[in-house]
Amino acid sequence: MNRMCIWSGPIGTAIIYVGLVIAGLAVAPSPDAPVEFYTDNRHAIQVGMVVAMFGGALYGPWLAMLARAVRLADRGRSGFANFQIVFGVFLMIATLVPFYLLQVAVFRPGASPDVVQAFVDAAWIMVLGFVYVHVSAVVLTGLYILRECPASEMLPRWLGWLNVVVALLSLPGLFTGTATTGVLTWNGIVAFGLPSVAFFPWLAAWTYVLLRIERLPLESG
Repeated sequence: MNRMCIWSGPIGTAIIYVGLVIAGLAVAPSPDAPVEFYTDNRHAIQVGMVVAMFGGALYGPWLAMLARAVRLADRGRSGFANFQIVFGVFLMIATLVPFYLLQVAVFRPGASPDVVQAFVDAAWIMVLGFVYVHVSAVVLTGLYILRECPASEMLPRWLGWLNVVVALLSLPGLFTGTATTGVLTWNGIVAFGLPSVAFFPWLAAWTYVLLRIERLPLESG
């Protein structure tokens, strides 16, 4: 069962991408995209968001396994595993709420363009708004691994450095709500591109480490 939970992270990511493709949102549209881009694709967006939300929900089991790994690594000496649980809850919310907002934006045919635009803006800004949670949690986790688990068989030192680097690369996402043009927009190469590129190695690395932990002769938690 633990392995199923671990694989739920990559599988959930793939399902989210499928949902975005269905919705025509695999590549984030420009902040200047007309409202009609969304209203004319109303049914595709509704179906795509249902699929994407199901994928986002699968992060829950994966994040629970991440918290378990930290608890096993420090043998219950600290409360950092509890921090990972809190991080997981907030990351789930930050992942799912933008999809809800896009569904709300196209829910009623004939809705005011200003209303649709407001929900669209809120959704895309929040997509990378998860960076606020992600950066703080990932950098703290990296420092925790480097400081508290320098010779851990479960949480290797390279994973600590990777977390720190991912946090630094994700920082531009903090500014997605400040620009409508240029590289800091929600589809800009800096504010969107760097955090997106950084997320996938982080997910893959943690999945590898979690699967490796399952192969160790340790008492399961």
